[in-house]
Order: sequence, then structure tokens, then C-alpha cells
Amino acid sequence: MQGKKDYIPKMMYQVHLDKLVPQNNFYRLLDRELDLHFLYKATEQYYGDEGQESIDPVVFFKICLVGYLNNINSDRKLIEYCGDSLGIRLFLRYDIDEALPWHSTISRTRQLYGEAVFLSLFRKILSLCVVKGMVQGKRQAIDSAFIKANAGLDSLVEKEVLDDVAAYADELNENSEFKVTSQKKKQVAARQVWQKKRSDTRFVYRSSESVCKNCPLKTECCGEKTKFKKIEHTEHHNVYMKNHEKRTQKEQYAKYMSRLRSATVEPVLGTLINFLNMKRVNTRGIELANKHVLMAVLTYNLKKYLKFATKKAKSEAIAIKVGVKTTFSIYFSVFLPIFHPFKHILLK
Repeated sequence: MQGKKDYIPKMMYQVHLDKLVPQNNFYRLLDRELDLHFLYKATEQYYGDEGQESIDPVVFFKICLVGYLNNINSDRKLIEYCGDSLGIRLFLRYDIDEALPWHSTISRTRQLYGEAVFLSLFRKILSLCVVKGMVQGKRQAIDSAFIKANAGLDSLVEKEVLDDVAAYADELNENSEFKVTSQKKKQVAARQVWQKKRSDTRFVYRSSESVCKNCPLKTECCGEKTKFKKIEHTEHHNVYMKNHEKRTQKEQYAKYMSRLRSATVEPVLGTLINFLNMKRVNTRGIELANKHVLMAVLTYNLKKYLKFATKKAKSEAIAIKVGVKTTFSIYFSVFLPIFHPFKHILLK
């Protein structure tokens, strides 16, 4: 006899969230492995003794982790996603009938906490990986990528104050509602001095366009579109030459390290950009950008840690040591438009 199921809402339900979520649920595993209670002490300086209670700091970072684990870059969509999952609700300690925090609360809390709080969580997860024996620390590698940022096109052009700094600041004060403080004047002046010293340490050669245009090797030397040849000699020239000499003297070793890099380092960057919310940085300013990158890289390390922790021996009769693969501590450099480069450790 064919069955037919209809949905009839009840007046009252007797159900427990803990019973609805399977024991092997991913967020149950994550909750067992990651203790975030240290965040209460790390964030207590950002709150007073009066007023309404804020969002639980542990809940905030758990919500952020859910966003990076599921590649969600919108706080509004993130809250909708969390509210629609029983496993995530149990992970956040929010019952079925409880309303989750507003999406604007996530944004404000992210701005409230200093970068040191995010760094403390990063170090916590990295320490767990070290204890598990996942880090050898024998090799380091550098990789980089341009990430789309929440910035205007004008900010992509480097601006230099070529005239007198004091006069420039006075002009800004006269034509803007935002006043330039004396401290800011000193910072601009200090950067101007730094730029001058930096330019003094670089030797730049630029050929003549009139000479290059008739040269038979112009295409090979300058390319099809460039009309002249430009060569820069930086203060790090000795380091570059030392690396070049090492690669030429040990050709087989260089090829081996190149293949190893292609198999271990570059996939990490691709994973971060395509699957861990690093395709675009929607926040403004270098501090918030650093927080964004910290959350992305610690999420990557956390996934590696959970995968490593769930490995089991294939047989109980034979003692099989869980394989500890060769691992690397990777310095991941992200170059954001208008931002400075910053580095964080990743596991592979």
C-alpha cells in the first residue's frame, strides 16, 4: 500500500537539540577538540561593568569559524546559514527556539577586538598542531598573491607628499572637516624620510627609447609593448645572488625543491583563496585585513589538525604508528592593494 506523508504542526513538542545531531557530526568533533574558554580573559579588557550583555566572545569566534569553513564572506548570509543548521546551533549553544545574534553584531564585534585577540587564537591552534607532532620546522617557503580589497581605484596609486609636510597638513585642515593632528604630521614626515632613504639604496637603469626602437633584440629584451628597458638594483641584491648561486650549483636539488614547492606550497594558497574566504577582503583598513587573514590561515591549520587527529590504526592486532608526513611551516604573504605585506604561518 502506497504511503503519503503530510505535515501537521503540533501545539507542543518534546525534543532536544542534542538528540537531533549525530554523534559523528563535524561540529561535535570541532567542539571536542577546540577549547575556546581562554577568549573570555583575552577579551575582558574590551568591556565595562555596566550596560547590556554583549555577544559571547566564544560564540562570536565560533560563528566566524563557521564562515571561513564554509567560504561565506557575508555576515548576513553567515547568520542565516548558522540558523538553518542543527549541528551549528549545538556548536554555538543556541537552542532551536533561540534567535541568533544580528549580523551587524558580528561586524561591530570584529571591529571591537584588537588584532592581538585574533593572533592569540591563531597561536592556540598552532600550538595544538605542534603538540600533535604536525610541525617539523625544517623548511620555510614564501608565496604571495593579489587579493581583491574593498578600496577605491584612487587608493591603488601610491601618493607621496613632495612639498613641505607642515604646509600640506595646513592645507588639509583648511579644506576638510577632518583635522590633521600634530602626531599625524610627525608620522607623515617620518615616512617621507623613510621613502627618501629607501630610494637612495636602489640603483635604477633606464635605457633610451630612441635607441631601443631600432634595436633588433628589442622584443626579446623589452617585450612587445614596452618601449625601453628598466633594471633595478635593490639593497637585497646580495640575497638574490646568493640564492641564484645556490640554485645553479645544486641543479638537481633546486629541481627537487621546485617540484616540492609546487606540490606543497602553491596548493595552500589556492585553497585559501578559493575555499577559505580569501578571494576578497571586504573590510577596510590594514588592521581588519590582518584579522581577516589570521582567521583564514588559522581555519586552514584547524582543518589540517582535525584531519590529522581523526586518523586511526587499520588493525588493532598490529601496532601501526599514524604516519606523520613531512610538514612545513609556511610563511604566507598576502599583498593587498594599499596595504602592507604581512606574514602568517600555515601548515601543509
